[in-house]
Amino acid sequence: MPEYDHKLIEYVRGLDASGLQHNFSISAVRPPPDAEYENAAFFNFFIAGRNTGYATLIADHEARYVQWIHFFPHSRKEGLERRGIGTLAHVAAIRALVERERPEPGFEVMHTSPTRNRLQHMSAMGLRTSEPLRDYMGKSISYANHRGFRFDNPFDWPR
Repeated sequence: MPEYDHKLIEYVRGLDASGLQHNFSISAVRPPPDAEYENAAFFNFFIAGRNTGYATLIADHEARYVQWIHFFPHSRKEGLERRGIGTLAHVAAIRALVERERPEPGFEVMHTSPTRNRLQHMSAMGLRTSEPLRDYMGKSISYANHRGFRFDNPFDWPR
């Protein structure tokens, strides 16, 4: 493991939820030319400016659903597990998609082939593999805020 990875891991281990959220960012990226999914939203996750993972989501306005395709919040950095990064990335990605695509609160959220770890995390958050977006967003934000992060719900904003 490169030295900068060790330094990032040690840095993250010293952060509380507020510090982690302050050092976390999400960036929408253009889909690769050979993207498997049309109209997908691709997001990269960063901690202290270093890319740590990514997510791919789709908002289908005709079929009225949001679908998680890929979710790897710390795929590029081993040793960051169990630090709240998954929770932070999860809420940041779904909020970014809602802000960008403006799906209605009644859209259904679905997960494509979630891993066992992902299912466990979803269960801890009170989430199901398919449920209305408004409920999903509310549960996600409530869980994240309970863990010490600070998010507001975009469905509570004026439209």
